[in-house]
Amino acid sequence: MKSLLTVILLCAMTGLLRAQGYYAEFTITSEKDTAVRGSLILYYQDGYSRSEWRMKDNGADTVLIYLAMKDNKSVVYALNASTRRYTEIPVAASDEWKDYPQTDYEVIMGGKAKVNGYKTKQVTVKIKGQDYVQELWLTPAIENYNELMKMKSPFTGRENFISALKASGAEGFPARIRIQNAKQTLRFDLLKVEARNNADELFSLKGYIKQSPIAGNPELRDELKKMREGMENMTPEERKKVAQEIKKKLGKE
Repeated sequence: MKSLLTVILLCAMTGLLRAQGYYAEFTITSEKDTAVRGSLILYYQDGYSRSEWRMKDNGADTVLIYLAMKDNKSVVYALNASTRRYTEIPVAASDEWKDYPQTDYEVIMGGKAKVNGYKTKQVTVKIKGQDYVQELWLTPAIENYNELMKMKSPFTGRENFISALKASGAEGFPARIRIQNAKQTLRFDLLKVEARNNADELFSLKGYIKQSPIAGNPELRDELKKMREGMENMTPEERKKVAQEIKKKLGKE
């Protein structure tokens, strides 16, 4: 009887000692092309992050999955669930994932607004040497927003970026994000955020095979970049065809 009680107590203690996990979901819409839409789902548990991008472009579905591990912060893992393969993205070499020096972030404070049911403060962030402009509507009303901001994504989980926001008096979790460059403008609206314990399997590479990284093949990387950039001025049918070509080159079909 004592041994059974001990097991029960140990199980309870394990649950109590496990760090709190989080889940956040955003809808994605394009301000230039209404046919482009989707969702961004973020998971966070014990220093591990997972982001799922589910996009629909004129009927073509794309799912992108990224993992960031607490024991190897120098890379982000891009997973393909259909082929069970993954590639490693060096964070320092990726404009989407790297954290620039704090002085490279220019934070411009805007006004107050109620967005998606939250009282927010709008901020605009520019990065030195980049045409990329990011707007955030931040709210401190979301419980444990400091922990939520640790989720690794192109918008959160970057220490210098968060420090630049705080130094300008901007704190909170985004109720809305708007990113803009010369080619596109995307808006991310917070749909759901909650504390939850996420399954370990969400942050595992088990069952996946490593694929040669694009970063190690400059010619392929440059070719794919040109293909993606050219999609902006294509018809829906042409974009769908190019998307299929990109998948073939990445070994995703």
